[in-house]
Amino acid sequence: MIIKEGICLVGSICESVTKDVLEGVVGKKRGYKDRTQYLSDNEIIDGDLKDELDWVWDTRNNEHLFLVEIREHEHYKLPDYNRAIRALKKLRDQLDEHFSHPF
Repeated sequence: MIIKEGICLVGSICESVTKDVLEGVVGKKRGYKDRTQYLSDNEIIDGDLKDELDWVWDTRNNEHLFLVEIREHEHYKLPDYNRAIRALKKLRDQLDEHFSHPF
């Protein structure tokens, strides 16, 4: 369950980063997946990263016990946490690539 909590924290960081980078672009009432879709549609991030960020978010939303459909004890493993970290790092890198280069 510690691994799951780590994934949840990474999901929260991804949420905050996407909100910040799209402030004033994607409305506040739109959700996380709306933001990842916008980033992908506008070629700010690639489609593979969008899928990974959405996986992180879906896993993070399992924090809400009423949404959990499986017995989670020992379900999450270190590779799952590493996957979330890689998605966050790739988000950072692709945002940096997009916003630091003149158009």
